[in-house]
Amino acid sequence: MQNEVRIHPAAMLFPEMPKNELEALVEDIRENGVRTRLQFIGETWDDAQLLDGRNRLKALQEVGLAYREYSDLIPAADIADPIDHVLSLNLHRRHLTESQRGMVAANVATLKVGANQHSSIELPSTQAAAERLNVSVATVKRARKVKEKAVPEITAAVESGEVTVGAAAGVAELPVDEQSKLAAEGPKAIRAKAASLRRETKVEAAPVEQAVEVRGLLFDPTQFDEGMRDPDVVRDSSKEKETADNSIAKLMSDAESLQKQLERTMNAIDTFYGIEARPTPRSVVSHFHRAHKDLTTARDALRHMKRQWESGLKGQS
Repeated sequence: MQNEVRIHPAAMLFPEMPKNELEALVEDIRENGVRTRLQFIGETWDDAQLLDGRNRLKALQEVGLAYREYSDLIPAADIADPIDHVLSLNLHRRHLTESQRGMVAANVATLKVGANQHSSIELPSTQAAAERLNVSVATVKRARKVKEKAVPEITAAVESGEVTVGAAAGVAELPVDEQSKLAAEGPKAIRAKAASLRRETKVEAAPVEQAVEVRGLLFDPTQFDEGMRDPDVVRDSSKEKETADNSIAKLMSDAESLQKQLERTMNAIDTFYGIEARPTPRSVVSHFHRAHKDLTTARDALRHMKRQWESGLKGQS
């Protein structure tokens, strides 16, 4: 029986076959036998763990065949990294979408300590899992969100390729009963709800390079601040100094505000519009242009203020 078979954690990185595909595999084994042998890792059958062939194991049990006759027992020393071994076998034979690979990468990144048994190699990080599965870190993070917050039916829809990980992540914050209702209505309902939630998100942003330049204030803000307050270089007029202080403080505050706005926007873009090359809506483009103009104005004002102040410092020397 299957519960007598020990399963290696790496063997569970990929989802099990849907019922209809498993039934087809059972019939194929009845007619043609096992085309690809199962793999167990261990020194003896008593301590062996199934490393590859979870679906074939189920099919063999359904047919009533003894699985050991169709399995290879591989010594642990012959498989340096069980996790990478399983990934190599399955990525080669399966045709997975980006979302499905993202879910597998999330499974890899969330393996418990000790899961890579029979190996001294450390578990992969999120970055390493993303690179191994050829997906972005953002996709892995969305997949982890689905694993942690989505109802099982929605998770299964992503694993089967019926729903993208982005759409599933978009509805994963909804109450459980609402998620269950969407799952019952089918993949189309899940996708429609995710699209509706995206449209409700207000996006305002500007190019990253512009924000970085403004955020840096075009010079070392510490040195600038200290220069303003150096009694040897500041004009005697306390009113003039106060005016300059207030003007630059306001510009610094505006720049900080714009940077926070950018950070919020980029998070929104990453969550809702950067998913699997989804096209950016026209409204987002207009927000980019508007924020770009605001940042350019702030940048130019800072440059002007810097030039004025440097000119004043030279006049004092």
